[in-house]
Amino acid sequence: MVQVSTTEPAARTCPGCGALATRVKGLVTTRPRDLDHGGGPVRVHWLKRRWVCRETTCRRGSFTEAIPQIPARMRTTSRLRHAAGAAVARYEFTRHCIDSRHPELISLAQTVDEWWEGIEAYILTGITNAASEGNNRLIKLEARNAFGFRNPTNQRLRSRCATTRRARRDALPG
Repeated sequence: MVQVSTTEPAARTCPGCGALATRVKGLVTTRPRDLDHGGGPVRVHWLKRRWVCRETTCRRGSFTEAIPQIPARMRTTSRLRHAAGAAVARYEFTRHCIDSRHPELISLAQTVDEWWEGIEAYILTGITNAASEGNNRLIKLEARNAFGFRNPTNQRLRSRCATTRRARRDALPG
């Protein structure tokens, strides 16, 4: 269980008029759902303050704290909503490919499903292992061209030579 309280000053801004509240009316505990972590559910207990708006003309009167990660009246965190949306989109994509009955689309859906963790990691971080995969391909190609290496020192030397920037640039067609 994770117990949370708000320290962000912007959380006490009245959503009705934008004035900063200075007086607490009471406390409210909410339990927004979040993504699982470490193989199990995360239980969040958020002790929110109910603020009184200091503007007498404001229609709201009072309001509870809200932060961008858990907007007002939301029972789930934004991380959980984004993950659920991505899961639905992935399911819909797979279902559409399978329903089409085109072998190419079915193969695409299977490939995307098999490699989804790597695809998602690239989408979220922008980091890919394409360079290491390319180097690995060049090393295997070099080993095939030499019909297997018997001398490990020679194998390391030829592999390093094959994966230098100059060698990769010279190997490009055209």
